[in-house]
Amino acid sequence: MALTTNKNYMQPTQFNITISRKNYPNLSFFAQGVEHPSMSSAAVTLPYSRTDVYIPGDKMEFGQLGVTALIDEDMFSYKEIYDWIQSNATTNFVSATDATDATPASVADITVNILNSMNNKTKEIRYYNAFPIDISGISFASTTEEQFLTFDITFQFDQFELI
Repeated sequence: MALTTNKNYMQPTQFNITISRKNYPNLSFFAQGVEHPSMSSAAVTLPYSRTDVYIPGDKMEFGQLGVTALIDEDMFSYKEIYDWIQSNATTNFVSATDATDATPASVADITVNILNSMNNKTKEIRYYNAFPIDISGISFASTTEEQFLTFDITFQFDQFELI
């Protein structure tokens, strides 16, 4: 396999995130950071003679997707995720394909688009059947320098794919 001919390095600010814009438009707009999860596959142990032999495992495990989002003055970005978690905890499971116009999906596919230095998409990372499981607290303080408030969202998902 040849070494890549592209000598440009990926920049941490060159990305955007998309999720169902109909049900969750504020997350797409206010997302400021994405923490791509880990992926692992444990080796399988086979007993052999007087020692163990290891072979590659057939089950993958994924970490959790982390997103940092800005909080707008009306807290729409925060409330959107808050309502999503509330809805999942109090209603029956609704898959993204079963959702009607009135019912937000319990799960949604999340796509992170990786952009190059010209802001053109070079790669996608798609997380399937994602749903929020945690939102961080918000720290209000009158003694800090002026900056915008953010909150962290943790998503669980089935699998991800590099496209």
